[in-house]
Amino acid sequence: MRNIKYTFASLAFAASLFATAASAQTEGNTQQSIERKKMESLWFSNTNNAAGAQLDEMGYYSQLGINYTHTEGDFQRTQLGTNNNGYGFSTDGGGEFDNLKGAFMWGYFNYSHDKIHGARYNASLIDPLRGMPFYLADTNVSNWIHQSYELGMKAATPIIGDHWVFGVGLDYQNMQGAKQIDPRPNVQMSKFEVKPSIVFTAGKHAVGANYNYSSRREDGTATNSISLITQPVWEVVAPGFYNTAEIGSGSFSGLRAYNANAMGGGLQYSFAGEKIKVLVSGEYNFAVEDVNNNYTIPKIIGTTKENTWDAKANLMWSINPDHSLFAEVEYYDRSIDGIEYIQEWNNAYEESKWEVISKNIRSNFSTKRTTAKVDYMKNKGNSYTWWAGLEIEKEALSDIYYLPRSTQDVENLYISAHVKKNFIFGKNAILVGVNGGMKKNQSGDLTYSGNYADSDIYKNMVVRDFRYLQENALMWGAELSYTRGGLFKSNSAFFLNLKYNHIAPNDSDGKAHFDKYSALVVKAGLTF
Repeated sequence: MRNIKYTFASLAFAASLFATAASAQTEGNTQQSIERKKMESLWFSNTNNAAGAQLDEMGYYSQLGINYTHTEGDFQRTQLGTNNNGYGFSTDGGGEFDNLKGAFMWGYFNYSHDKIHGARYNASLIDPLRGMPFYLADTNVSNWIHQSYELGMKAATPIIGDHWVFGVGLDYQNMQGAKQIDPRPNVQMSKFEVKPSIVFTAGKHAVGANYNYSSRREDGTATNSISLITQPVWEVVAPGFYNTAEIGSGSFSGLRAYNANAMGGGLQYSFAGEKIKVLVSGEYNFAVEDVNNNYTIPKIIGTTKENTWDAKANLMWSINPDHSLFAEVEYYDRSIDGIEYIQEWNNAYEESKWEVISKNIRSNFSTKRTTAKVDYMKNKGNSYTWWAGLEIEKEALSDIYYLPRSTQDVENLYISAHVKKNFIFGKNAILVGVNGGMKKNQSGDLTYSGNYADSDIYKNMVVRDFRYLQENALMWGAELSYTRGGLFKSNSAFFLNLKYNHIAPNDSDGKAHFDKYSALVVKAGLTF
């Protein structure tokens, strides 16, 4: 895996360097011009079909930056803590290269380091909200230290025989997480994805297909630094359902090994007229993840089977050289089945293993989301002077534990809007942006038939999270950015960007249980 990581990193940086060298022949890039490139590149930004990026004609760009993030507030899921201080480094770039006979190559690399304060009810997962119901939870409030590396690339051939394009996307992610108070889980996660693709183009029309495969492994071991004191934990199988155990007792290892494999694919169709471009795409993915508690003599804790559907339609209307309109409609559907096992120990000679007696689907976790977006840009050169957008989203969450039957259902409506004004003064530019929105709960119901209604984890996590999910809220934010062009070369630019977002409940009941949540992001870097 280490060799793979460094190979991808080299490719990502190589793509950025290629773009830097090539962009000397083009108009200089800025943060705003790159935003516009990605909005106009429908295949690149909205599909997993790397071959389709050849049709976008997005040109060259390269950017790198460093960032600092600070978040605080309790208006979020319980397991995410109360605040975070983080920093990171990122770079991405690429395009179509004449010295590669018109081939497309793009790469990226991201590094982040985060210190999450006040995290609770998680002793085995780096991301406790990723859709995995089988995990260890504890009561101790602690800090989590997270470190993440992400890198990857997209590559596509030139158009072959006037019709065919072949491409591939590669992504690798490595994350480490550690808790600072007993029990102290030390978690390692790695994920690899490969996405080969093909496009057939004929005139204004194009059809494409891609295949997706990913492998994911996450290993976490919770141990005590003070060996004389045992730490109670919950072996969670679903919200409100668990077995109790003690780390340090000798009979419980505190280990969780997660192994997942996923495959799927997508289909796409596009039309590219003089002023109108349309892209319609659909994708399906299926994943299976097993959870074990031992490497040498594994006892399976549970299995998840995940089905994900995603359908999307994108429109770009170039009204004239100065005005562009974008529209998007998307439907997303994810369903996760939780499978539990009954096992017995086989102590026969040369056997000594756990054997599965039966297995059953005991839970399901469903997310359905419909989104509609409209964006308007007033263009100037390769950048923009105005950008305004409106987004409406309806989300339905439905969780069920079949026996004893317990359910959680939440439906929410989200409405948000943003406006950005980019003031350009020669080589200098100042961007000012504001955004706002609301979350309106449509319905919410929590029914629990288990035996742990008085437990700490049920009252202070399950009930609290349900209250958060169905809470009405108001959101607002602001953005300020400074850009200086021609810093080193005529095509280069320096940028400094500040973003602030705030969300809080907007009724008396919500304010009685939650305060607010805010996030500040400061980023500085270079574009080419």
